[in-house]
This record gives sequence, structure tokens and C-alpha cells, in this order.
Amino acid sequence: MAFATVELRDVLTQTAARLRDGAPYQWTHMGACNCGHLAQTVTRVSRAELHAIALERAGDWSEQVVEYCPTSGLPIDHVIATMLGIGLTTDDLGHLERLTDPVVLGRLPPGERQLDYRRRDDVVRYLEAWAALLAHQLAERDEAVDCRRDADHRGEDVPNGPSMAAGPPKLGGAWGDDVDNVSRLREGEPRADRELGDGQGVGPSETSKAA
Repeated sequence: MAFATVELRDVLTQTAARLRDGAPYQWTHMGACNCGHLAQTVTRVSRAELHAIALERAGDWSEQVVEYCPTSGLPIDHVIATMLGIGLTTDDLGHLERLTDPVVLGRLPPGERQLDYRRRDDVVRYLEAWAALLAHQLAERDEAVDCRRDADHRGEDVPNGPSMAAGPPKLGGAWGDDVDNVSRLREGEPRADRELGDGQGVGPSETSKAA
């Protein structure tokens, strides 16, 4: 499960909001599907370029993360590394593509947990539930830190609990560095569809992610 960070919570919230506002969605398109939209938010790479990058290796996103290798030199692995760098795990991405994480689904009412991973509204609900879960975890963590700080101020002994991780390491430096790496590896490729949600690069004839 993802390490709860404010950055990741905000990325999930932004992605859900963009989809709710009508950004082009197509599960069979590697740049406009569930993980594709999250990748757009994290990397600022267009859906058309994400689709082209992903097709350099066979498989949809759930298969891409299984094949992920940080030293492969493939642009898709730089994209995945950037996403992992904000606290995500490869399991998180696999679950997102099919809306299957039981912990996230547990935030929804019992009768509303059978989500259709190809349906925009269900993807939005999943992302919002996930963001709410992270917000709850962050609030609990802040409360625990405040209690420990107050106890230390009063000179009280506080039992040692599990050490708090400072957060997952950033892979490949800042987001901009990873995006630059992707761009260098894709040098010479068309740079159309640079703005999120501008409608370019998604052909009506695409019927599968591997097309």
C-alpha cells in the first residue's frame, strides 16, 4: 500500500477532479486509462506520448508494472519510477488499473464496492476513496506526533513505537528530472498533445491498449 504523503493525496484528488470535469477517458488507451490519467498528473507528460511510450513494451499497465525494471532504460520505466517516487507501489498501480485494492474499496459503503474499472465514474470514486484514506492516515500520523511532542514537553516517558519513516526515497530526483529523462529517451518523437485533456492523440479506432 502507498506511503501516505500530502503530495500523493493531492495527486489523487487532482486526477479525480480532472476526470470528473470531463477529461477524455478511454480504458483501452494507455495514456487515458486509469493509470494513464494518474501518470499525466504526476509527470505532466501528455496522454498521446504516454500511449506511445507504453507501447514500446507489450502489456497494459497492470502488466507493465510487473515488468518494471528501474535500469531498463525504457521511457515507460522512467514514468513508473517517477510515480513510485511520490509514494506509490507497483501493487498500487496494478490495483488502480482494475480498481481492486481491498483497503481502498473498504472506504466505500458495503453495497457499492463492485466497481467497473472501465467506467469513468467508478474510477473517480476509487481515486476519491483512496485520497480520503490517505488523508485519514496523515491526520492520524500528525496526531501521534503531536501527542509525543506534548509528552516530551512535559518530560513524560513515552513508550517507543515503530519508527516513522521519513517517506519513500525519490527515484531519479525531482519530477522534472524524470520527465527530462523521458523526453531525452523519446528524442525525435512527435510532441503533440502537450496539454492535459486537449483531445488530441486519441484515435476513435483504438480498441485495445496494445493496438
